[in-house]
Amino acid sequence: MKKLTLLIIFIAFQSYADNHNAVSNTQSPIIKTSTTNHPVMGLQQLQLKNQEIQFQLQLQSMKNLQDKLAEDNKYQDLRKNVLSSRESSIDSWLGVIGIFLTVLSVFFTALGVFGFFVAKNKIKEFDNLNKEAKLALREIEAHKEKAETNVKAIEELNNPEKEPSNKTLKEVKQSGTKLEKNIAEARTLELEGKTGAAIALWKEIVAIAKYEGNTDQQATGCFYLGYLYGNYDIDHKESLIFSKQAIEIKPDMHEAYSNMGNAYNELKEYQKAINACQKAIEIKPDNHEAYNNMGNAYNELKEYQKAINAYQKAIGIKLDMHEAYNNMGIAYNKLKEYQKAINAYQKAIEIKPDNHEAYNNMGVAYDELKECQKAINAYQKAIEIKHDKHEAYYNMGNAYGELGEYQKAINAYKKAIEIKPDMHEAYNNMGNAYNELKEYQKAINACQKAIEIKPDNHEAYNNMGNAYNELKEYQKAINAYQKAIEIKHDKHKAYNNMGIAYNKLKEYQKAINAYQKAIEIKPDNHEAYNNMGIAYGKLGEYQKAINAYQKAIEIKHDNHEAYYNMGNAYGKLGEYQKAINAYKKAIEIKPDMHEAYNNMGNAYNELKEYQKAINACQKAIEIKPDNHEAYYNMGIAYGKLGECQKAINAYQKAIEIKPDKHNAYYNMGIAYGELGEYQKAINAYKKAIEIEPSLIDHAKKQNFDLLESYINNLDDSPVKQQNLFILNQLKGHD
Repeated sequence: MKKLTLLIIFIAFQSYADNHNAVSNTQSPIIKTSTTNHPVMGLQQLQLKNQEIQFQLQLQSMKNLQDKLAEDNKYQDLRKNVLSSRESSIDSWLGVIGIFLTVLSVFFTALGVFGFFVAKNKIKEFDNLNKEAKLALREIEAHKEKAETNVKAIEELNNPEKEPSNKTLKEVKQSGTKLEKNIAEARTLELEGKTGAAIALWKEIVAIAKYEGNTDQQATGCFYLGYLYGNYDIDHKESLIFSKQAIEIKPDMHEAYSNMGNAYNELKEYQKAINACQKAIEIKPDNHEAYNNMGNAYNELKEYQKAINAYQKAIGIKLDMHEAYNNMGIAYNKLKEYQKAINAYQKAIEIKPDNHEAYNNMGVAYDELKECQKAINAYQKAIEIKHDKHEAYYNMGNAYGELGEYQKAINAYKKAIEIKPDMHEAYNNMGNAYNELKEYQKAINACQKAIEIKPDNHEAYNNMGNAYNELKEYQKAINAYQKAIEIKHDKHKAYNNMGIAYNKLKEYQKAINAYQKAIEIKPDNHEAYNNMGIAYGKLGEYQKAINAYQKAIEIKHDNHEAYYNMGNAYGKLGEYQKAINAYKKAIEIKPDMHEAYNNMGNAYNELKEYQKAINACQKAIEIKPDNHEAYYNMGIAYGKLGECQKAINAYQKAIEIKPDKHNAYYNMGIAYGELGEYQKAINAYKKAIEIEPSLIDHAKKQNFDLLESYINNLDDSPVKQQNLFILNQLKGHD
């Protein structure tokens, strides 16, 4: 440090000296050369003159130099004196400065040591603060994350479309506010199926929120009450009230408008439902629930295409909305676009494989396509998913009924009733199945049960009437049909069936009146036209009968019963070829219609085309081996062909099938007479008259004289006496 100071002082002093020298130099005299003009001299003179001048200049220069050296010596002495004096002064100052710098150095060293320890402590403090800051930051991040989780949890709790997880419920119950904990508990109760308790707690939540001035939570609570009352079919009017309250508190609450739409749907106020849904969509254009509910309203208004459009809009917003696909399928079903319906149900099932509703509805669509086994498979799938799916059991029963498997149908209906004891529809259809199995009393019992559950069940009264008809309790049947008509004035089936009962009672005009009423209600009622033809036939009004049958055929071109009955009417009018043509048409439609073959055989007999008659009767017997009528008609044909033994064989076969077939006995008697086997003829006549006493008149006219001649030619014997006794007995019917 001392050396550095000396160096700086020396440089400063040297700079001063240099400046002083520069000043001295500037004060030296300057020799000026004379420039006066001289006359021109000779060259030699000029040269000499020039040399003289140069010599004088050199002398002057030397003198100047000497003077400068003397001056310099004096300056150097002075400089030495100054330097000596200043050096002494500088040494003094340097000593002072050295001491000062030493003290300063010691001070700074001490200060440095002190500062080091202070700094070290401060650094340590800073490290501690840094650590504390990091911990605080982590805590802040954790609280932030927890806060975000709580917000998400609360949002999840307030979202009825999403089932809150157990984790969410646990988090809110642990760290939520009292109100939030109540909400979590309310959702838990809902998930546990304790809807009543959930509603009570939501009401408490609404009251607390109102007291605290928490309008958002109050609106949410009202919304949830509306949701629970409506979604669980508890009270749709209450649902409407709470939904409206939610909107009053929070006018832009689109979820509450959706609830209102659902409630209005259930209350069958479909236009109001649509209006509510439209309002929800105005507030939130991507409200898929509102579009779905609006579709449901349009479905109920039978505006099926508008319904489909709404469901498609819902699906466009929420691609995995299985409910919309299912509902769209229902709309397609109503439009009879069954394959499109099935496609929609399949899509719903793809999204939600355990969608029992979609499986059940898909079964209905397959039923409509007459693919009953596929329908049954769909219903079974629905039942696998939801074991107590009474609708699926009921529908499966219907499908089995379509397949003619009536016992399986009954079993399915019984299963539906086990699950839902007041399912009157199942009792009713079970009654219908019992009718098909000819268990008519069981059918009546089932129908009575349906009526107990639902006193205005017109279908049950109608089916009960059918059972009474089959039991030949025609008046009871008529009473049941009348009851059905009282309940449902346009019950054309009941009018038609009542006509059948009047027919059985031989009250043909009343029957015709009933059929006409059925036709008034349903102009395309081919069954009523066909049955009315039968009644006209019974009254002997065969042309009116034919007109009625033709009308039935116009409505239903493949109406084989109408063709068959028309054949009978033509037969009554003696128009046998027209009758045969009608029977052939019936057989084209229904190749196993044995009755048509039999009656065609009879018509061929009338046309004396006996071999064709025999062929027709044989065909009838092939289809129905116990067809006694066919055997009888075949016997007539053989008799006309003179093949009496074959005729007798045919009559015997008819009698085996139907022992009281009196006309077969009578004709067999004729055949025996033709063969000369009078004893057998007498026995056959006797049997015929025992069964049907009125046949005695025919016997008298045709065969008694022949029989009396035969008896008189017999030898006098007990046999002759016995036969005379029989003949006299027969004559005694005179």
